[in-house]
Amino acid sequence: MPRTLNEQGVCISRQRVLRLMREARIHGISKRRGFTVTTRRDKRHTPASDLVNRRFNASDSNQLWVADMTYIPAWMGFLYLAKIINV
Repeated sequence: MPRTLNEQGVCISRQRVLRLMREARIHGISKRRGFTVTTRRDKRHTPASDLVNRRFNASDSNQLWVADMTYIPAWMGFLYLAKIINV
């Protein structure tokens, strides 16, 4: 960040940026990619059966619906995105 500010003509050190951020109680974004386990499968239970046998074709509306959910990492945790599609 100090480099960007210096390029814009603002003379500031890294230590001052860190101090100001600490006082404002804000944190920078880490470039490190951590691995977070979001789902733990219970081995006592079997996976759900494939009711459409991987054939995602429907001859009319409201016959086949598919859904998916994913996690999006954010600053304060995860955002959850779910979608449902009428095939």
